[in-house]
Amino acid sequence: MNKNSITEEYSIEISGLSKMYKMYSSKRSRLKEAVNPFGRKYYNEFWALKDINLKIKKGEVLGIVGRNGSGKSTLLKIISGIIQPTKGTVKVNGKISALLEVGSGMNPQLTGRENIRFLGQIMGYEAAEMDKHEKDIIDFAELGPHIDQPFRTYSSGMRSKLGFAISTAVKPEILILDEVLSVGDALFRRKAFARMEDLIKDENTTVLFVSHNDQNIIQICTYAILLKEGALLLESSTKNVTKYYQKMLFSTETELKSILKEIKNEIKVPQESDGMMSTEYKNSNNFSKKLNIEKNNHKDMHKTSKLDAYYTANMKSKSSSILVESDTKVIGAEIKTLDDEIVNNLPLYQKFKIVVKYVSKKEQMIRFSILIADDKFNILTGYYHNGQKSKKSVRAYPGENRIEVLFENKLVVGLYFISFSIYHEDGKLLYAERDRAVFRSFSNSRKKNPGFVELFDEEYLTFH
Repeated sequence: MNKNSITEEYSIEISGLSKMYKMYSSKRSRLKEAVNPFGRKYYNEFWALKDINLKIKKGEVLGIVGRNGSGKSTLLKIISGIIQPTKGTVKVNGKISALLEVGSGMNPQLTGRENIRFLGQIMGYEAAEMDKHEKDIIDFAELGPHIDQPFRTYSSGMRSKLGFAISTAVKPEILILDEVLSVGDALFRRKAFARMEDLIKDENTTVLFVSHNDQNIIQICTYAILLKEGALLLESSTKNVTKYYQKMLFSTETELKSILKEIKNEIKVPQESDGMMSTEYKNSNNFSKKLNIEKNNHKDMHKTSKLDAYYTANMKSKSSSILVESDTKVIGAEIKTLDDEIVNNLPLYQKFKIVVKYVSKKEQMIRFSILIADDKFNILTGYYHNGQKSKKSVRAYPGENRIEVLFENKLVVGLYFISFSIYHEDGKLLYAERDRAVFRSFSNSRKKNPGFVELFDEEYLTFH
């Protein structure tokens, strides 16, 4: 891998990259080839990558999409320098921090604390620099006394937590992640996504992110590529790439041919991202997606739960972060019952209200945005003022103000996070805070329903 002669604006330049593996039918075939005086081949060639050409600019977040076996992990391993290509070149401009699989780069005989130094040195950092970040790494990984136990005794979740904490503690110039954000509990997964957001906001960090979750690709990445059987089929916007990926995933052979023809007609140039984190967190004038709901459609809502909502004091967001701040800001946010009781454990089919307190230094017309997302940053719903000079704009007065949003909980069992943003009516973003509040949705029914949202209730089923 050549780390020299790369254009300054790029972090990675890949040219004509191919990787071939020798596939032997048996151990005997491998031995026969080794002793054959005429160099006869006893293997079949398997090309994991085929003539990949790609340039990744500094600060970009590239999503890599494809079915299992398409070459995603092989590409990342070559860029990371773990394996060598058969053909082509990879030029890298910057230190690489790669988390490719559970426990990658760790020494199983060392303790977690000792592995902080060990992995840091592999990443190219001095021991003294890693020592400065040791406390932050240990706190983030949430391993407690286990940090001084041998790494080989860790569960897969503990290994991934420590690996992620080390890889992201010192802001890397190039961060490579291969489907590593699906481990740990919901609060930790959300905290990991929050740290990724912080890295992505730093335009000096380039990120390569592999995921089978379309929503994650769309939310996180500035653009994406689609791989199939080692070939780069498409380089385009995240929505475009994930659209074709889903089409290919569920297509017949006949349909696949038609899809591949469509892809050939696509312009293979990175387009503006559809992702919230890439275009909206980096551009403070566009923090939140404009998800419109009918706020006045408050029909009679029914209660089916046997257990009422309640409050758990230790359920706190670990990923809260103020992204944009001004004199107009949120000072409090709570979920309450209609009787004004503070709760954060919400049964299905009950009505609640989100109460937000905010301050303003002057009288002004504002818009308010509330987003609800799960621990994997899938945005599920939201509330948004349209911002026109009409009744739907909110008049903020000097001092403390409040806004209440009524909703019925139809989110299936799980943890959810609430983010807020405040705009001036002219569109300027005044305040943005990620994951200010967290709540849990639960059901008293023994049945488990699929999906994010509970839409159907047997009470309203009609059979004909």
